[in-house]
Amino acid sequence: MKQEEHINIIAIFNNLYRYKWAILTILTFTLIATYFCIKQLTPIYSSHMLIEIGSSKTSNIDLFQNNYGNKEENTESLVKNEIKILNSYVVISKVLKKVDISKQFFIVEKWKSIELYKKKIPFKITFKSKNSNIDSFIFLIQELDNENFTLILKNKNEEKKDKTYKLKYNQLIETENYKLKIEKKKFHNSILGTNYKIKINNNKESLISHISNNLSVTKEVGKIIRISYEDTIPQRAKDIVQQIFLSYKNYDLITRRMKDIKNIDFLNKRIVTIENTLKNIGNQLKKYKLEHNELLILGSEDKIFSNTLEKNNQIDLLSNKLNALRTTRKRIENGIYSISLLENSNLRVTEINKLITKIKETNRYLNLIYQQKENLNTLIINNLAYSNIFKKFTKTKEELYELRLIYTDKHPEVQHKIDTLNLLQRELDKYLIDIINQSNIEIIDLKENIYKTIDVLIESIEEKYNSIKKSIKTDNIKIKKLPSSIMKLNELKRTFKINEKIYERLLQKRNESLISKESTISNIQVIDNATISNSPIKPKKNFIYLSALIVGLIISMVFSSIRTYRNPTIHSKDDIPPVDDYFLIYDKKDTEKSFWRLITYIEKKIPLNESKIMLISANDYGENKSIVLQNLSLKIAKLLKKVIIIDFDVFYPNLTESLKLKSSIGLSTFLTTKHPIEEIDINDYIKEIDVSEKYKNIDILPSGPILPNGSSLLFNSKVPYLIEKLSKQYDYILIDTPPVGKYPEVNILLSYVNIFLVVAKIDKTDKSLFEKLNDNQEEDMEKIIFLNI
Repeated sequence: MKQEEHINIIAIFNNLYRYKWAILTILTFTLIATYFCIKQLTPIYSSHMLIEIGSSKTSNIDLFQNNYGNKEENTESLVKNEIKILNSYVVISKVLKKVDISKQFFIVEKWKSIELYKKKIPFKITFKSKNSNIDSFIFLIQELDNENFTLILKNKNEEKKDKTYKLKYNQLIETENYKLKIEKKKFHNSILGTNYKIKINNNKESLISHISNNLSVTKEVGKIIRISYEDTIPQRAKDIVQQIFLSYKNYDLITRRMKDIKNIDFLNKRIVTIENTLKNIGNQLKKYKLEHNELLILGSEDKIFSNTLEKNNQIDLLSNKLNALRTTRKRIENGIYSISLLENSNLRVTEINKLITKIKETNRYLNLIYQQKENLNTLIINNLAYSNIFKKFTKTKEELYELRLIYTDKHPEVQHKIDTLNLLQRELDKYLIDIINQSNIEIIDLKENIYKTIDVLIESIEEKYNSIKKSIKTDNIKIKKLPSSIMKLNELKRTFKINEKIYERLLQKRNESLISKESTISNIQVIDNATISNSPIKPKKNFIYLSALIVGLIISMVFSSIRTYRNPTIHSKDDIPPVDDYFLIYDKKDTEKSFWRLITYIEKKIPLNESKIMLISANDYGENKSIVLQNLSLKIAKLLKKVIIIDFDVFYPNLTESLKLKSSIGLSTFLTTKHPIEEIDINDYIKEIDVSEKYKNIDILPSGPILPNGSSLLFNSKVPYLIEKLSKQYDYILIDTPPVGKYPEVNILLSYVNIFLVVAKIDKTDKSLFEKLNDNQEEDMEKIIFLNI
């Protein structure tokens, strides 16, 4: 199977080589066509910038912030939200005010249009549409001189719509659909006769959609966002990227200020409400005291109320502390090492903070360990013992690389280095695993210490909490025994104090919001500014050329395959399919060597005391069968061997004719004579070719007269007698037969010979011949294919 595949591959390459000039023409045409196609394509450029969003995208002061618990920010959600804003209609629409993409200017050349931008534009256009149903306009301008031009209006299909001759610059052109004024820029040199095309698009939605389609906003790492834009003009791509960023930045500032303004409005309303509440409670207190004539309350009773109020406040604080401790413990159990809740609850967390710092350091070291475990090319961790093993590992790796350049992996030295390398790698892995296990145990111990500290704090606060609760119960019993008028008065005073504290808190918050509003700054940082790209990202020329080359090769292979299929002749030695038991003789450079190689092969294979009886045939006429026979006979004769040629081509005796011999008698007359075979002298039919030195030792039995039933001679009973008789007189008997590919009955003669020579000619012999040769079952003979050019 592999041999067949190998032969097929060789055949493919031979076909390609055979049609190399046609293939080269196809490839050249493909690449030239690709070149002109690329020239027609408009290059696309890209500009990008990197920005980092701040840690918080909310207002600096959050009215609804819980002082006792801050939620961890979700970076992923934050970045996704900002990407949506960057792609939003609001941000993109503001770009149109800064970068005018509604008007495009082109220089029209023979094969393509070249777009102009900013300073390269020679005109200033003032345009106003009067028809809301028409979104876009296309104008063609041809300069006639420095003051006049020709204007052509086209529709979307670029067909001429109307034409106006000799208009002047700065002249207002007004039609039922539009107003247009074209001003020529000063100090701008333009070539007279140049054609310019102006595209105007009034559809804002279409322009925003165009920007959105070419805009790409993606997350890089962390909170870094990449803004990129593709455009046919590199400067415009940069301008749009910058304006997208500035629009987004302004949107961010406005949004944050609006939040502060909303907070301030809310606070003002609450302050007014609390002020009114305080006035009402104050009036109630005055009225109540006057009605009950109780302007003063006994000190001991007042103390009970104030103590109860203070104790309730302490209960709230302790409850918040307990919640903070329990929540912090759960967070630490879930791997969130934050003590912000404890700090906001005014708890002493120095010891816990130290333990958490140690956990974070251990985690950072663990991350380095895991990185080192995945990367054995670079030393990451700073550990002396590991460093020594790593150096040995690196050195062994380098030595193994050098050995592999010289030896294969089966070489003993290479095997030894591989074993050493594997051993060192196991040592490194074991060392890292030990460190990981040790670090994990250390983290578990640190967590246990944190839990113990938190549990001690919880136990202490709960004890204090329960004690105050009991004290409040005792005070409540005392309060119940007081007169109802005193209790009502103290309730009013308590409500007044609570609202007074809320009022003070709201005033503080309003001041903070006012400060925040006035000092709002952007928390977006530019990591990498937008730049102008000099090389286009599209079309990808190398990829297109490579694709064109591949397509050209495919077309070439299809072309060569079709040509080969439609022309089944052999074109080289490799086109000859495998033929069982046949020996191929071919020398492309020296045909003379082929003949001597053939004679040498015959002399080796056939015993010296045995005549060499050779049947020479071909697939069809015109394949140099007779010429090969003549040359072969001359070479044999030089070896002082006696040679006879039998012209057995009973249909077209070209050999006899080429030697200019008379055909009155010969093979056909010998085989058809009615005399008894014992009375026939074969020598009467044999002739010398000529008396010259060239054909010395060579005789011929001519074909004789051509008979109408020539095929019957092949089956004549005198043939075996003839061969046997001649084999006693000659060393070589060369039998020239009709082409075996055309006359299969020739195969009947194979039973009388010991050599079968098939003559094949390049670019002439059909491949089907070799399939027929495989059907030949004769084994007691030498089978040879003689390939000639």
